[in-house]
Order: sequence, then structure tokens, then C-alpha cells
Amino acid sequence: MVRAVLGGAFDPVHLGHVAMGAAVLDRGLARTLLVVPAGRSPHKDDCLAPANDRLAMCRAAFAHLPDLRIDERELRRPGPSFTVDTLRELQNENPADELVLVLGADNLDGFPNWRDPDAVLGLASLAILARNGVVPDNEALDRAGIPADRAVLVTDFDHRVSSTEVRGMLDSGHLPASLLPAEVAAYIRSRHLYGM
Repeated sequence: MVRAVLGGAFDPVHLGHVAMGAAVLDRGLARTLLVVPAGRSPHKDDCLAPANDRLAMCRAAFAHLPDLRIDERELRRPGPSFTVDTLRELQNENPADELVLVLGADNLDGFPNWRDPDAVLGLASLAILARNGVVPDNEALDRAGIPADRAVLVTDFDHRVSSTEVRGMLDSGHLPASLLPAEVAAYIRSRHLYGM
């Protein structure tokens, strides 16, 4: 079975994240999708929302998608969350499965700085989606050290929203309902997250 893995801080999860997951499933790039909230990202400052709130928001945001499971392993793992560790665990649990790591094209430049990027490419192929105006191409793959045969480029997708942008709006007292799943907006309001 082909399983896609969509990881991230999801701080907070927004409609762009949901659209990425749906695009991978709708295009038949994977049979199932695992959404993996990071416990502590090695590439970002600490999350503003606690792990249990980010998990609850992910459950609410992705509840309508079929063939999807929220995977809590990185939230339970001590220390920084490294994608390569998660992929190794998933491969060990289901050796017959083929793994596809979902990545926004705006994160490609940072890929060489990940922990053991060669091992990541050995464990999973990549589904790289255009995001925030950045469209993936072969030059971007070359710069990131990703062989073309290890990646599928989804160039007709773009959802211009980021968690940083959403947090900035929330911090200024504005709840950007058009950028968040309705359930997530309601959760943020009810839990007074991000200064709301």
C-alpha cells in the first residue's frame, strides 16, 4: 500500500494543510494519508500552542477526509522530531508499504539541512506541491539534492497561506476565518489560543 506522510508543526493547522492532504489523495498519489504533528521541530522555534491543542486541531481539520489517520508518535517522542526517525519507524512497522513524503515547494531549499536527507530519500519518495507561489521544478530538485526519479512535482496546486501568517493575524486580534477550517477557528476561540 502507498501511504503518504504529511508532517508539520500545524501551529495552527490551516486550510492550506488540509488542501495539501486532499490533493495527494485526490490525485491518487497515495492510498492513505498519515498526518504527523511534530512534537518539537528542529528547524523552528517552540510551538505556541501546546501539543494536545495542535493534535485536537488536526483531528478537527482533517476529520472529513477519507483514508486519513492522525499519527501521534512525534508528540510522544522526547526531543526534536526528525522526519527520518518517523519514516524509519513507519517502514519497520509495515515493510511492504511504499511511503510518500508530502512537502511544500517552499520548503525545498531547506531539505539539504534536514537530518540525514539521503536516508529520507531512501525511505520515501517525495510528493512536492507548489505552495505560497513557489512552483517546484527540476532546478529546485537539483539545488536540494533530490533525484528527479524520487519526486513527483505537483505544479497545478497552490494554496497561499502559512501558519506564520495566520499566527500574525491572530496575534493582532483578528481571527482569519477564511484561512482556517471552521472547527479550528472555533477551537482557537474556545481555548483562547494565540492570544485570542
